[in-house]
Amino acid sequence: ISGFNKLEEVVELINIDGEPNLESISGFEKLRSAGTLYLINLNGTRIDAFKNLEILGNLIISDSSFTAEGAFESLHTIDQRWFSLNKSSIKNMDTFSALRKLKSIYVFNNPELEDIQGLFNIKELGSDEIWIYNNPKLPTCQVEKFIEHLRSLGWDGQAYIDGNDDQATCEP
Repeated sequence: ISGFNKLEEVVELINIDGEPNLESISGFEKLRSAGTLYLINLNGTRIDAFKNLEILGNLIISDSSFTAEGAFESLHTIDQRWFSLNKSSIKNMDTFSALRKLKSIYVFNNPELEDIQGLFNIKELGSDEIWIYNNPKLPTCQVEKFIEHLRSLGWDGQAYIDGNDDQATCEP
C-alpha cells in the first residue's frame, strides 16, 4: 500500500485488513493524526508508514505477525478508547516508547510478547481498568512493575492480569 504521501490527518478510520500478498505499508509518512487505526491479519508485512503518526483515537492490532520496530516511534497519544494488542507476534513494546497518554490498555493472547518496558513512559492513563492477560512469555513481575508505575502517577483503577509468565524473574 502506498500513495497516501500527502495525507496529514484522517478524522475517522484507517482499516488495513490483511491481503496475503501485502509486503509493506508505506506512503503515510506525513500522517500525524487519525481517529482509529486497525491493523488486522497482517502477516509478514513491513510496517514503516506510521513512524510520524503522533495522535490516534484508537489503535487496534489483531491477528498479525509483522515487524513493528520503529513503526510507531512518534506516537505519543491514544485518547479515545482502545489501545489493543491481540494475537500478534510482537516481542516487545519498544516501538510504543513515545506513548505518554492512553485511554486504556488491552494486551492479550500474544504468544511472543516478552517485554512491555516500552510502555513505562506513559504519564497518563484515562480509564479505570487495564487488561494484560494470556501472554505466556511476558513476565508477570514486569506487568506488576508496570502497574506500580501507573499507581505512582495516581492511577487507581483495576488491573486484570492473568495467564502471563508467573515463573519468570525480574531484576529489582
